Amino acid sequence: MVATTLSKGESMSPEYISIRQAADQAGFSEQWIRKLLASGRVKGFKLGGYAWAVNVRSLTTYGPKGRRKPGPRPRKPLDK
Repeated sequence: MVATTLSKGESMSPEYISIRQAADQAGFSEQWIRKLLASGRVKGFKLGGYAWAVNVRSLTTYGPKGRRKPGPRPRKPLDK
């Protein structure tokens, strides 16, 4: 796993946000953000237990910019 654990006394810097904030910002579910963190596609570190700190820069790099919603299917030509 790519993540590191925050040691006692360290505080999160402004370049890190919670999973909930990351999900809201990126438009994904919290579960998907956790999967991205676990796979290393988004950078972050564990705060202990189940909590994560998500790197904002890596999230915006991955984010929905390049993703497109599927459009309507092309119509089939009518047989004459």
